[in-house]
Amino acid sequence: MILRHFYGIIVRGETVSALRASHSEEQRPTVFLAHSHGDKAYVREIYRLLKLDGFHPWLDEMNLVAGQNWELEVEKAVQTADAIAVFMSSKALDSAGYLHKEIRIALDVAERLPEGAIKVIPIRLDRHEVPRKLQHLHWSNSDRIRFNPRLSKAGAIEWYEKWDDKLSILRKFSIGDRYLQLQQALIVLDHGLESWSQHRVDEPGRDSADRSVEFLVRGQHKDSNRYYGRASMRIVTETEHPPFGSGRKVTLNSSIEGADYRYGGSIWDSSIDLDGEHKVRYWIGSTGDLAVGTWDSGGLEELISAHANDAPPFGRWY
Repeated sequence: MILRHFYGIIVRGETVSALRASHSEEQRPTVFLAHSHGDKAYVREIYRLLKLDGFHPWLDEMNLVAGQNWELEVEKAVQTADAIAVFMSSKALDSAGYLHKEIRIALDVAERLPEGAIKVIPIRLDRHEVPRKLQHLHWSNSDRIRFNPRLSKAGAIEWYEKWDDKLSILRKFSIGDRYLQLQQALIVLDHGLESWSQHRVDEPGRDSADRSVEFLVRGQHKDSNRYYGRASMRIVTETEHPPFGSGRKVTLNSSIEGADYRYGGSIWDSSIDLDGEHKVRYWIGSTGDLAVGTWDSGGLEELISAHANDAPPFGRWY
């Protein structure tokens, strides 16, 4: 029996085809979100993004109703879930919250499941020590979103000196990197390991003449109120062999909580500049899966690649 690590999820090799066959485009995986009260606000945002992305997340405050037995309902939810996402942080380990109980329930359920049905997705929110019971899982140590401008070393140093303060704010705001860890693990459940290379493969600097990509939108108004939605971006290459990002025109259509917006602009070496109802600038993450930016004076927003995309929207930069 061979256990395989892939994007933070552990599955047994021979169960991959069964997992893939058990899910259709209409029925994507159900994921139980195990967390502590200290991480509730963070996990609540992950829940919103999963719903926007077509998955079926289970979160106690969203799925339980008054009068239900918490422990009984949690165990039933874990037993029927396709995956269990465990959010680990110093808050979770230092408090007397529910995470420890949910971890025990998750591990007990995993042990009772048929051979090969191990579906635990660990999401590490900081570098706090992982509990002994979960040390056998592959925990990603990825930090916040990285920005890698396609410039010479001297040019990159100058670029960071100019933008580092703003990029620091965007790194603290963004949760897209950790959402994508979870999304990728769920895609493995949905499609199987063998199909991953077809589903999310890209080449450095890839440019198609005309293509559309889908995003999840997570933003913040100047008053710190959050908003969520979806967006579609059309990317048009105007020159046959554009140098890096230049030469690509974009239109962005977004739907945010019932309101529709349309923007137009260009993709440059490391950023996207858009004009419309608001003036927006995004900085592109190094994996090409997300972009984080500012709008007007004080607004923040990130575009996170949706499940529907078959490649990183902006191409990998390394």
